[in-house]
Amino acid sequence: MITPAVPQTREDVAGHYDGLDFFYRDTWGRHVHHGFWEDGKESVEEAVENLATLVAKAAGIGDGDRVCDIGCGYGATSWLLAAIYRARVNGCTLSATQCREAAGFSPRDGGIPRPL
Repeated sequence: MITPAVPQTREDVAGHYDGLDFFYRDTWGRHVHHGFWEDGKESVEEAVENLATLVAKAAGIGDGDRVCDIGCGYGATSWLLAAIYRARVNGCTLSATQCREAAGFSPRDGGIPRPL
């Protein structure tokens, strides 16, 4: 675990993600987390979705379950849990940039949102 030398405020965390928005989206797309490469041939987009799916299955998330996705980023993992696993998901992020992006799609739209 990385431990900062000085305490971080909510504003510090939000500023970090807002300031590095381009780099996070360019690297990880809308999921903003690392991926799971099962055979090493997956694209980054496939690997990050694989990780979200692996966690959802391990957690036993299913129809109607309530999930709170703390640090939801752009909301793609929250969206996947709602669209595929039919969970009722609340996503939380401190980043205004990520929040604006997450507000732009919904499980009712069909299909998993792809990288920007």
